[in-house]
Amino acid sequence: MTVRWENHLLNPVIKSLIRIRFKDPEEASIVARALKPDDKPLPEGLQVETKHSGNEVVVEIVCHRGFTSFLATVDDVLKMASVSEKILTDNRPKHTDI
Repeated sequence: MTVRWENHLLNPVIKSLIRIRFKDPEEASIVARALKPDDKPLPEGLQVETKHSGNEVVVEIVCHRGFTSFLATVDDVLKMASVSEKILTDNRPKHTDI
């Protein structure tokens, strides 16, 4: 008996659309620019596209490399977005009442 596994069963295509909303379009634009360099170069079988739309950053991921690679990519995107947002928050002018 011969068993043949199709490649798409071993490494299914996994797609994700991540939308991150910010207070204003300027913050979204800054975070999108911080994430954009991670779009390329990527290993074969992985596509990441980062876009800025209004007060949202939209990251589309298409992965043919399996769940481990997909989850690592999502983790990288979310960590970088979190770090970028923290830098923005820490550098906002502090309002002090005198």
